[in-house]
Amino acid sequence: KPGMLAKANEHMEGVISAFGSEYHRPALDEKITVDSLELHFVYVPDDCTILNTGGGNANMCSLIFTVKGKNQKVMFTGDAYGRSMQVTAWGYKKQLTCDILQMPHHGLCDAYNADFYREVNAKTLLIPISVAGDRSMHSDMYAGREGRECNLMTELNADTIHKAFEGTIEITL
Repeated sequence: KPGMLAKANEHMEGVISAFGSEYHRPALDEKITVDSLELHFVYVPDDCTILNTGGGNANMCSLIFTVKGKNQKVMFTGDAYGRSMQVTAWGYKKQLTCDILQMPHHGLCDAYNADFYREVNAKTLLIPISVAGDRSMHSDMYAGREGRECNLMTELNADTIHKAFEGTIEITL
């Protein structure tokens, strides 16, 4: 529905205000430091206008950012979709290289971009997925053969894959 996202954002800002919480709205290419970690925002959707005009998918509003520690860099993609991944790959190219990648949209085949995965080149993958989702990730259910093959190539490039249904892990950055 047109304006749905804007109304949701207003509601969230009201909740934040009611509890007296602080929040930060990041800007594209912004870097902030928290303790000894550097966060770098490489995809920040402006206002997701496409959603407010009745089209698109709310997942296109996911932030893409890296967290760099002393020894490793991890990229978080949330539920990012192919279009935001493509824009990020165009804008940042070699700067996207990371040790660890949280696969977009639960690793499902409907969120992929070969250029993005090639630039990130992560050797460890975090896949926030259920057993059923894992099965569909390796099928043609969502984006067909191209999406499945792109995800499989990314997996084959990795040395280590952690899936949510296998349990909790701890990674030192």
